[in-house]
Order: sequence, then structure tokens, then C-alpha cells
Amino acid sequence: PESVTDGINAMITLIEDYIGNCSSGNIVLTGFSQGAEVVTDTLAGGVDKPDPLSAENVARISAVAVFGDPTFTHDQSFDAGTDTSTDGIFARETGSASLALLNTYAAKIKSYCDTGDVFCASGDNDTAHSQEVPTWGTHAVTFITSLST
Repeated sequence: PESVTDGINAMITLIEDYIGNCSSGNIVLTGFSQGAEVVTDTLAGGVDKPDPLSAENVARISAVAVFGDPTFTHDQSFDAGTDTSTDGIFARETGSASLALLNTYAAKIKSYCDTGDVFCASGDNDTAHSQEVPTWGTHAVTFITSLST
């Protein structure tokens, strides 16, 4: 959707402006649902999406935690949560340049998706989607702080 493209462009601008004005400091990206899609598309691009953030600027990002990402693709090393066998409604294609690029940043990413989630697991459980942040938030904070200190 156009709002995803707008979000990607805005996020890239914010990150580039921050880097241009601050020579140090950690950058952490988080997002839920469509916001998660914006975060991962900012890092890796996607079909009919703006070019991703440059690798030089991604190097300034210390951690990424996304929840309920509609572009979730199962069996990635950065996947977290209970879903291990299904993809999101807008999953990245296995072997795609976008997924390959995202995997180069895997050490700094956690993508939380629970079984049955309507958006990240193509399921039929709205509650699973709405509970990912409350369920996995503490885990995400621990992950983020482990990479940001």
C-alpha cells in the first residue's frame, strides 16, 4: 500500500538525518504489523518498494525487533515466536534479493510471529496478532539491550 511506501521513505529520511546530525549513538528500529513491514522493507526493500537503506547506514543500527510482520518468511535465522511453518500474507519469496539482503543483517534482527497470526502467519487468529508485543516484548527488550551496550 501507499502508506507502506510513505513509511519507508519517512524512516529512511529520519535515519539519514539522525546519522547526519549525530556522530554516535545507537539506533534501534521496532515495529508492529504494518509498522514491522515498514521496518523490514526499509532494511531490505521489496516488490514495488523504494530502494532499501544503504548498508553503510544499516551498520549504524544496533538492533531491530518487529512483531506480526506481514512479510514474515518462516525458517529464517532471525525468526522468533511460535510460528515455524507458515509465511505472512505478503511473505518475501525464498531466494529473493530482498530476503537475501535481510538475512545479511540477521544477527541484529528478531522477527516475532506466533502461530495462527492473521498477518504474519496467514492464520485466522486475531488474538495471536494482538498479543505478540505483550507476549514477546520483554524478550525483545533483552535482545535489544544485549546489542546496544
